[in-house]
Amino acid sequence: MKTKFRINLSIPSLAILLLTVFLITSCKQSPEQLFTKHYNSSVPKTEELIMEYAKVMINSRGDNSKDTTTMVFQGERITKQEFEILEKARVDTLLTGLKMFNNSKWDDAQKQLSKYVRRYMQPLDDYKRAEFYLAKASLNNEDYANALKHYNSFINTAGEDHENMDMAVWDYAICHLMADSGKAKKLFEDISGDNSSSYLDEAKAILAYL
Repeated sequence: MKTKFRINLSIPSLAILLLTVFLITSCKQSPEQLFTKHYNSSVPKTEELIMEYAKVMINSRGDNSKDTTTMVFQGERITKQEFEILEKARVDTLLTGLKMFNNSKWDDAQKQLSKYVRRYMQPLDDYKRAEFYLAKASLNNEDYANALKHYNSFINTAGEDHENMDMAVWDYAICHLMADSGKAKKLFEDISGDNSSSYLDEAKAILAYL
């Protein structure tokens, strides 16, 4: 003879059970939800940076064909005038990419900044700045593979200008939400243990959902 077991739940007990289930399921957020909640597509002080490079373009010397000074540029000896022409082209390439980024033209910015990092390895600070914005534009453009590639390069390349490093480490972790949640969790754990990170509290908040 089979014995039937019956669980009798009172109304209050049932309500508590349903509330618990609701709280557990409501705490689960998808990577896309976490990404949207904790990611900022803009970069502070971009407009000020654009103005700095614009001043360089304005202050660049004009025609000075009588100057016979020469210098070595990428292994070749060229005149100072030729150098200034090449330098103006370099700054203009970076400036154009930054303007595209500032106008939220992610695809155009990604292409323009890719052109810059392929052509110009020096000066290093400008190269790193271009690579940071390239990584950010790639992430904004949902090109996660290239975003991870350039964030990784930016984070692991030494340079004088590290003002965007904190954001880069955070965005690198955020990017992994869309590519590898296991790796993302480890990165957020690292950030949550770094008292110098301005994203420490946000990292702890995300870990509560992973």
